[in-house]
Amino acid sequence: MLYENRYQALKKEAEKLKEQMKRLKEAKPYFKHNQHYLVKVKTLPERRVLSLRKKNPQL
Repeated sequence: MLYENRYQALKKEAEKLKEQMKRLKEAKPYFKHNQHYLVKVKTLPERRVLSLRKKNPQL
């Protein structure tokens, strides 16, 4: 049981790190030309979000 719990915890942590690496890799071209930014990856609590879009006919 102890082995399996530790194995699962490490697996979850590895997946989290893999996702962070993916995001950094995707952002690399942007930050290559803008090197004055500090990048922090944060995990926020899950929440519901409402998004509304409206086209501006003047644009």
